[in-house]
Amino acid sequence: MRRYSRLPRLLSLSQMSMVGFGAVISFGLVSGGIFPLSLVGSAAVPVYIAAIAVFLLLMHCMAELTLGGPVPRSFTEAIGRQLGRRAAGLVRAAYFLTVTAIVGTEVTFLSPALKPWLGWLPGWLISLSGLLCLALVMARGAKAFARLEMLLSAIKIGTVAGVLVLGGLAIWRADGPTPVEAGWLWDLLRADPGALWPPFVLATLGFVGIESLSLAARETSAAPHVLRARLMRVSAWLALMVWVIVAVTAMLVHTGTVPIHLLPTQYLLGFLSQAWAYPLFSLLIAVTVLSVINSQLFGAARVLHEAARAGELPACLGRLHAGSPRVATAAAFLCAAAVLVAVTYQRLKGFEIATAIATVGALCVWGAVFAAAWRFASSGAARHWNRPLKGWQAFLGLSIVVLIVVSLPFMDIFAPALGWGGAALLVAGIGVTASDLRRRRHKRALRCG
Repeated sequence: MRRYSRLPRLLSLSQMSMVGFGAVISFGLVSGGIFPLSLVGSAAVPVYIAAIAVFLLLMHCMAELTLGGPVPRSFTEAIGRQLGRRAAGLVRAAYFLTVTAIVGTEVTFLSPALKPWLGWLPGWLISLSGLLCLALVMARGAKAFARLEMLLSAIKIGTVAGVLVLGGLAIWRADGPTPVEAGWLWDLLRADPGALWPPFVLATLGFVGIESLSLAARETSAAPHVLRARLMRVSAWLALMVWVIVAVTAMLVHTGTVPIHLLPTQYLLGFLSQAWAYPLFSLLIAVTVLSVINSQLFGAARVLHEAARAGELPACLGRLHAGSPRVATAAAFLCAAAVLVAVTYQRLKGFEIATAIATVGALCVWGAVFAAAWRFASSGAARHWNRPLKGWQAFLGLSIVVLIVVSLPFMDIFAPALGWGGAALLVAGIGVTASDLRRRRHKRALRCG
């Protein structure tokens, strides 16, 4: 196997943590336009509890895989050790497809957010320029990327915390009945259980991209046990923040505090200044979008670098320039930009295809993580931790992923997913298999020579 320099461990624990917050706290959560909430109302609150349980289970498995040896390794490297080279190659391809699809669609929100200041520019150029700026910063190295992500995520978290406080005050001061008196808690329990499954799948998929936290952990300068503790702490804080956002938004919508034509965050910012409510909201959305894209682009570039080191992609993608995988970063940027162009000029169809690929790719990655963790736990190698991974935990996670995949064709929202997403995954699998066979033939030729 052709090997190239491993990425240096330059990130601090705080910088690593912000990668997780950047990847998960996205446009829907920050704006208050939470899709599951629009489907089932207040019943989305317990739905998110179930989704968060799956998320924490995934993070527990990923932490064990990432830090189950003397040095940190990425989740794809760990999958390769447990399930084999081809499984790792397929997961890398699925993850890259997922992330670039997310980046290419998420970046389209940058254009309307920056219109108040850059209205004279075409929308696609605003989005493409934002994506290019992030790629250029990342090409300078992990430190430059991490400093930018620290800034973006800190602004986002601080603003979200302030908005939650404003939301609590708005609910407390509402002239109408309080949420409990209005039957809010009863609404959580009386929803049709069958109608809760699609919102649960949506809420669970909202955590896609958290895998970048494993990639950041591999580049963080700390002992494995310290990294593991931090990974689980970040996961807990993320879970709490997501649930509080959903709960407060559900109460605001239920009590009719927020006008129907406004997003909750935009309405709450009006308490600070009516004149500046929309510009402040637009700026917050722009920061949120840039933060999400920055974290996801980081993951895409790192996975390309890994694939090249494993001999699956051209060697140039695996080389470092001043400690940074610049060629891999450029390739990730170009692929995400291609998705952006497709979504811009074929909006509905492009968005549908990108979402389908991201959905199936993410489920493939998560299924492989749970399967690798199940094998890792069954081998007994994880027993040295204070809280060792149990085989049933990984099996439960794998079962949930399989159940979601099986149910996709029966949900209108995900009906196209298996078609486009399955086709993309099939092509990726054929490519990985062909690459592996070519590498084996090359090795045999070298031995015979």
